[in-house]
Amino acid sequence: MSFVFPNSGGAYDFENAQQAYDDIASRGDVWQNQSRANFYHSVLNSVLDPDVQFVGESETILEDRLEEGYGIALAFNHAKAIDPVHIAAMASKEPSFEPMVGHTMIGAKVGIHKAPVVGGIVPDLGSIPLWRKPSDVVKEPKELDESELSAIKLQLNETNTSFIRLMQLGMERGHHMVQFAEGTRNREDPLKIQDVRSGFGRVVAGVEKPIWYGVGAIYYGDEDNGTWRKPTMVVDLDLDSQARETPQQVKEVIMPKMQKALDTAVSHHDGKELVSK
Repeated sequence: MSFVFPNSGGAYDFENAQQAYDDIASRGDVWQNQSRANFYHSVLNSVLDPDVQFVGESETILEDRLEEGYGIALAFNHAKAIDPVHIAAMASKEPSFEPMVGHTMIGAKVGIHKAPVVGGIVPDLGSIPLWRKPSDVVKEPKELDESELSAIKLQLNETNTSFIRLMQLGMERGHHMVQFAEGTRNREDPLKIQDVRSGFGRVVAGVEKPIWYGVGAIYYGDEDNGTWRKPTMVVDLDLDSQARETPQQVKEVIMPKMQKALDTAVSHHDGKELVSK
């Protein structure tokens, strides 16, 4: 069973987004093929071998909450397009994450679903495609007139709302979640977390079942040193607060923790000490 779209021809076209989300929601509690998920996670770990660090008691907290039946939600920074496959590799490498393999949703830009090779793998890693901006829908948004651009933006808002509801439904049904909380890749300063968008908080605040949320950071080091295959990844579930009455509450908890996790990832990477700008 493929995770997302029932057909390949035009499957990742924007007009099919709602149909795709409805298709996932109709599948009951089993959204992924467990054997394929296990296989791809294992292969990616063997190839990529990320350096994973847990903050404080995070590993124990993860194990305990999973045993207690909590849903786990992690807010990661977004450094490269390949981040989702490194997160999958992390889940296979660390035994504490094993119960989440095959049961975790991760939102990823639709482009990675269309990419050669990787696009055929990410659905079995739990990836759900996202259309974030007009350039995800048409190649040249600047060529559209004002009414056409407004129509696309309206559709994007509706699709993003459907995505949030789907992630909430998944967590209610026992799945876990990873989101890139900044909303888009950081193309400015890899040492500084961008402003956190509302999506992660909207999901977490809207789930009724017990969940535990935390943050993650991924850092690849110097762009020229070829270390993209072995990033440093930091996971922090040992947060001071689990407040989630509103999306804003969640943002106020995770944003400083994401920066701290990124600082930790930088300091661990190749033993090179750096600070945020």
